[in-house]
Amino acid sequence: MKKIKIPTTPNSDARKHVQRRTAFEGTNLFAVRKKVGSDYRYVVYAFGTHWPIFVFEKGVWYQNVTAKPYDSRIVQKMMDQIHPLRETAKIDVKTLRRVAVDGANVLKEVTL
Repeated sequence: MKKIKIPTTPNSDARKHVQRRTAFEGTNLFAVRKKVGSDYRYVVYAFGTHWPIFVFEKGVWYQNVTAKPYDSRIVQKMMDQIHPLRETAKIDVKTLRRVAVDGANVLKEVTL
């Protein structure tokens, strides 16, 4: 089985990968494409999978608006460097984690 090489890129150059929705590894920053049926979900993480900062699914960009309790200045700089420059739906990190794992359909769940 052929191993896919994920490009390493400086964070300052990572926006092109985000806009193309391609996997990459930066400094404390990485992105993956997850197969979802015949489509995919694209997730950008900072400092590990516990902190998604952008998710793209079904034509919509979702953005984490929760301030990280530590390193918030660094995370904000990363987000400024890699923002897809498209309209984003802004949601909290807890919800964005669910979107990253289960998809945007979790946003439609209704509590009775």
